[in-house]
Amino acid sequence: MIKKNHISTMASLFLGTFACHLPGGVDDHGLTIFIDVAPKVVNLRFEMSKVTIHADIPWRTVEPARLVLRVDDDVELAITSTKSDACGDLVVKANWQIGDLGDDELVGLPDRGSADFTLDGMTTDGEPFSGTSTVRVIVAGE
Repeated sequence: MIKKNHISTMASLFLGTFACHLPGGVDDHGLTIFIDVAPKVVNLRFEMSKVTIHADIPWRTVEPARLVLRVDDDVELAITSTKSDACGDLVVKANWQIGDLGDDELVGLPDRGSADFTLDGMTTDGEPFSGTSTVRVIVAGE
């Protein structure tokens, strides 16, 4: 007979495995991957210059030198590191330039609303992949 705590443990392991491998797809332009951007909200009143991308593609299958991270298909961000998470999937760390362009504008981001972060890359097998995620852009106090 299976004890109640064993059922709970098995369910947690199953759900954890599923969360590590979210489904992607393939289209005419290569593999479409899911990416999660942190932070999810960028406040232009705070001096923030780092972003972390979690992608649903195994880190060992990615060519790190072929990764490109862009904001709104306009500004390319400097990727500072790549690694694998606990599931073995790709994690990308990047910086963006904080600029004093007048009214609290951050280079590469709109002054409010939203911004799309797109991660493009190539697998070790030569398959292109891409994923996009949207973050909110706000100005605190308005």
